[in-house]
Formats: sequence, C-alpha cells, structure tokens
Amino acid sequence: MEKQKQGDYGFEELKFIVKGNMDAFEVCSKLYNTRDSQKSFSAIKELRLGPEEILHMYKLGAVSDISKFSELMLFYASIDEEHLNTLRVFCSDDKNIDVKSFLLITGISITESLRTGSSISTAIEDTVTEIFMDGHKGSKIYEDYEKMFVKLLSNMIFSNISVGSNPSEDLNEIGVPEDSLATVSGLISKYNKRVSELNDASKLLHK
Repeated sequence: MEKQKQGDYGFEELKFIVKGNMDAFEVCSKLYNTRDSQKSFSAIKELRLGPEEILHMYKLGAVSDISKFSELMLFYASIDEEHLNTLRVFCSDDKNIDVKSFLLITGISITESLRTGSSISTAIEDTVTEIFMDGHKGSKIYEDYEKMFVKLLSNMIFSNISVGSNPSEDLNEIGVPEDSLATVSGLISKYNKRVSELNDASKLLHK
C-alpha cells in the first residue's frame, strides 16, 4: 500500500475527527471520495468541527447531499485563515460553534457579495462588524438575524425574475426558517459562478 502523504486524511484521521460517531463517520467517508477532499477536511480541521457539528452542517447547509456538502467545505477552504477564524469565533458559544449562526453569516455574506460585487472577505468583514456592533455572538446571531437573511434572499429572488427565476417556487423553499439555511449551498454555486466569470473576463483582458 502506498504510504500516505503527510497532512493527508485517511482512516485513522477520520476516526479521530468523528470520535466514535458512526453517522458522522459515514458522512466523512462519503466526503473522502469527493473532489479535493483534502481541502474539505482541512476546512473541517480549521473550523474545529466535532461530529455533531459536521452532521448539522451536512443536514442544514447541504440538505444531506454529499456533493453540496463538499461544495460547502471547499468554499470554506477557499476563505483565508483570518476570516475563517473570525467566523468561527463569532459563531461560537464558549468553545462550540453554533452551526445555524455560522451558516447564517455565510449566507448573508455571500448574498451581500453577490449584490454589491464586493469580495467575500469584504462581505464577511462588513457582516461581522455589523453583528459585533449589535453585540451579538454565537446562537444569538441566528435568533436575531434569521429574518434579515430571509429578506435578503427574497430581494435577490425578485431581482432575478428577469433571468428566469421562479419566485413562487424559490420563496417556498425559504418559507420555513431552518429551510433558509439550505439555500447557502445554492448561494455558493452562484458565488463560484460569478468568480469564474470574473476570472475568465480578466484573462480575456490580459491577452
């Protein structure tokens, strides 16, 4: 058997992450077989996600879809360490990250980035600064900002009617509070598409 490279995640590393939780082990095993899984596991390590947090992220942010979960983790892996750490700290109660609040800030930040054309780092900074000024942290963020996120999503949906969006269907998806968190994976796809388009345009300009 080929010797595992230093920093790679294998069976023993997965066991350490899931700490005996077989549901989390199953999710991580599936994630291990996705594109750029090492980056995904690096994000899990950087965020210090335990087995319960992994399962909540998988269910709430990726609707129990491993491809969406992979996309979610790869998005976090693309964020610089400073901003990722800022998100983790602000969304933690004591030492444990509140997954709902974490996904919520992610969603708000991506929505603002798409709306204003700003970088994701700038959007995260602006979102976290506003929350900090309001004095919120951890689980309190979700309680007080969930309605704001739904409003931002609704505004985005109606602004996209001209490009074929189905407002009735899209609004129905975010009608229940916790369902709004599942739209984060969709927002990541939109964000990645925009970044790709900007990169392509930049290459054309520099030809």
